[in-house]
Amino acid sequence: MKDKEEFELEDFEKQKSQKSKKIIVYSILLLFAGLSLFTVISGYLKEKVVDEDLGIFSYTFKKIDVLKIFHKEESKYPGLDAKIRNALLAVEKISKRPPEEDYLPYIMFKELPLFPKDFYAKRVLYRYGLIEMDPNDITPEYWKQPEWFPRFEESTLNLLQNAPVDRYGVCCFGIYPADAFIKLEVGETEPYTFTKYTLIRSAPLVELYQGVRLDSYYPKEGKVEKDITPWQENPKIEFVQDPEIAKKYIHISIDPEQFLLDPSFPIYKREYIKLITMAITIDPEIPKGNYIVGFDTVAPDEGVSREWMLKYPGGYNDARMGMFFSPRQYRLFITIE
Repeated sequence: MKDKEEFELEDFEKQKSQKSKKIIVYSILLLFAGLSLFTVISGYLKEKVVDEDLGIFSYTFKKIDVLKIFHKEESKYPGLDAKIRNALLAVEKISKRPPEEDYLPYIMFKELPLFPKDFYAKRVLYRYGLIEMDPNDITPEYWKQPEWFPRFEESTLNLLQNAPVDRYGVCCFGIYPADAFIKLEVGETEPYTFTKYTLIRSAPLVELYQGVRLDSYYPKEGKVEKDITPWQENPKIEFVQDPEIAKKYIHISIDPEQFLLDPSFPIYKREYIKLITMAITIDPEIPKGNYIVGFDTVAPDEGVSREWMLKYPGGYNDARMGMFFSPRQYRLFITIE
C-alpha cells in the first residue's frame, strides 16, 4: 500500500500537470486572439489608408501626415498642426447631427441631401485649407448642409433656435469663401487657365426667394485683415491695381451668371445655396505684379427679375434690396511672379 506521502505527491504532480496543460491552452488561445486582433487592426488601417473615400482616417493619414513630409523634418506650423489633429479627433466618432431635442427639428433639412457620415471631418480639413472646393470631392451632400458655412454652431444655431415670431427675413445672402489667394508663374506663349469655386446662399431666417446676378469685378484696391488660409506666411494682404490692366489680361467666365436662391427658413429649400464656378484665363503677356479679380452681386436682368416676381408674388426680392451676411463680392488675389 502507498503511504500518505506518496498519495499527496501523486496529487501534487497531477495538479501540476493539469495547470501546465491549462497554461498551454490559454497561451495558444491568447496567441490566436492576438493574431486575429493584429490582422483586423492591420487590415482596418490598411483599408483606411488606401481608400480615399472612407473619410476621417484616410484623410488623417493622407493629409495630415503628408504635411510632415511637405514641411520636411520639422513642421513649420506645429501649433496649427496640433490644432488640426485635435479638431479631427474631436469629430472622429461623430457621423450625424446632434439629437433633435438638443439641436433643430430634422424636418428643417428634409429637402437637403442625406447628411454624410464624414461631414464633420471633411469640414475641418476644408476650413483649415487642407482641401479645396473641388466638386468631385466636396459634393452637394457636403456643401448644401447649412453647417458647412462658418460659425454655424457658434451663432447661427442659436439664431434658429430662438427665431423671432414677430418678423421674418426678406433679403440677405452670404458668400463663402469670399476671398482667395493664389501665386502663379504664367508661361511666355500660352494663356494660363484655372478654375475657382465658391458658394452663395440665402442667409438664416430668410423666407423669400432672392434673384442674383454676378458681374465681373476688378476693384482698384483690396485689403484682407485676416487669414485667407492658415498656411499663408503673410495673411495681411493689401493690393492696389489699375483695373483696366487687370481687365486687359485677366478674363473671367462665371457660371451660373444669374440665378434664384430659394428660402432658407423655416425649411432649407433645395436650392437655397448655389455653387459658383469661375473659369479664369490669364494672358501670357501680363506684367508681373499683384491683381484682384472676382465678381460683384447685383440685381438680375429686368426681364428675368419681373418673371420671378410674377412667379412668387409677395415672396420675391432681388440683390438691389439685399443685405449681406458676408461681403457682397468674391475677390481672388493673384500674384504673378
